[in-house]
Amino acid sequence: MNIGDIRRVEHLFAPWAFIFWAVGKHKYASAIVSHITNVFFFFPEGLKQAVHYSMLINLKGFEDTFRAVDWVVELNNLYTKTINVAAGPNKTVENIIKESNLIDIFRDTYMTLEKNLILNHLTTLHEEPDMKITYKVLLKHIKKENPYERKKGRGSDYVVKDMINKGQNMYIATLGPGGVGAVVENDGEEGDHETAPSEEDVSVDLLF
Repeated sequence: MNIGDIRRVEHLFAPWAFIFWAVGKHKYASAIVSHITNVFFFFPEGLKQAVHYSMLINLKGFEDTFRAVDWVVELNNLYTKTINVAAGPNKTVENIIKESNLIDIFRDTYMTLEKNLILNHLTTLHEEPDMKITYKVLLKHIKKENPYERKKGRGSDYVVKDMINKGQNMYIATLGPGGVGAVVENDGEEGDHETAPSEEDVSVDLLF
């Protein structure tokens, strides 16, 4: 995601949807599948391209600094609904909407005052962490325990469940008559049929 490759990010949506189903986050899962179904099968090319370009943004303009668009949306919500919102009778939805267009001006004003009064508490960009000691200790532990070799009688403190497979099975079980391979009437001659792309079709295509 940091490099702005939205296509690779989108190919992670399907397995994450299955994981959300497996852990009970059905609203998230349904929203993801609905999104990828529309983008890959139903949106016209112009709208599809607009969606692709609007999902990741790069505010700094530097390499490897792309962020999800909701990061900015939530930040703007903080300034619009909490920091810049008026008090008392002026704290209304209409006033919040009216002043939302000025959010950048308000924020720049705050930042200018903080910097002039040395109240910003900003830090410099730190160098990359030195992981040599950590890797050395980890390598020593791996050589001692040999975790990648099968040893009879050795157990495990944790069992990592396959949540993707569990989510797939849960989703397939919920498919009704309109699920995989549903047949719909075509606008052509009578009797013509075509297979309608379903959410399951999209998920499998993206996952595999």
